[in-house]
Amino acid sequence: MAAGINLEQWVPGLRIGGGVSAMAQNSGRLSVELDPSGDFASVTEVQLTTRFSPVLGVQYQRDTWALGVTYRGELRTDVGLNVQVSDLPIALPLLTIDALAHFDPHTLAAEVSWRPVPDLMLVANLTYRRWSAWTGAPQRTTADSFQPPDPRFRDTLSPRVAFEWRSSTEKLSAALRGGFAFDPTPAPRAGFEPGRDSAGQVRQDMNGNVVLVPVRYLDGHRYVLTAGTGVRWQTAREPLVRFDLFAQAQRVGARTHSISASAVNPGDGGAHMRSAGWMLALGWTGGLEW
Repeated sequence: MAAGINLEQWVPGLRIGGGVSAMAQNSGRLSVELDPSGDFASVTEVQLTTRFSPVLGVQYQRDTWALGVTYRGELRTDVGLNVQVSDLPIALPLLTIDALAHFDPHTLAAEVSWRPVPDLMLVANLTYRRWSAWTGAPQRTTADSFQPPDPRFRDTLSPRVAFEWRSSTEKLSAALRGGFAFDPTPAPRAGFEPGRDSAGQVRQDMNGNVVLVPVRYLDGHRYVLTAGTGVRWQTAREPLVRFDLFAQAQRVGARTHSISASAVNPGDGGAHMRSAGWMLALGWTGGLEW
């Protein structure tokens, strides 16, 4: 949900907007007990809660150029289910089923456009994402469980460039669009990271060696090439017909991951994994306005 205001009357070319994004979170309790007949009985209480994130934007446009800045707050979805077990011959700790199901980092994007001639628009964008706040999907099972290893995600800075060329007559207009983006991966190569105890300290074995745990987020830098076209046709009876077509090719750069080496000594040979690939997208939209 969002709203915008055009401040042209007071500051020519200035527009501001704001809103919120929302996602549901799942939390609750699962109670398990042994009834007098010796059978297990369980009761589940689950509720959905909402987490909100702000979205803010500002645009300034003058003559042949424009500047815009957008901020999107962190948006995450946590899943938490406490499992309580009672009336058993042995005591069990409180078990938790916790996970981070969805995560959008803090994002700040700045974009500038320029029209060297009326029919051509050039665009440059720089987007910052605070991926270092990502703590990883798995969480602890009990209060005394080992903490998952740090995924060591890093913040990213993604540059983008694009153009749009338009040609029009009295009834018909056409547009040609293209762009390129470099989206660096926030994830390090898959491998082994120091394990952490329940207090977050580095774990060591009986000989004082650091205990290494596999961390396998397979990702790579993305190189994105886009192209599109659009047509606007003003019919004789006033309705406006529009049609847009786009295509996108994403190349995921090749990376070698040391995931088969010894957990005690990652330098001990072993096979490695290589990740790479392509992602293709094609789509269209159409509309009728009157």
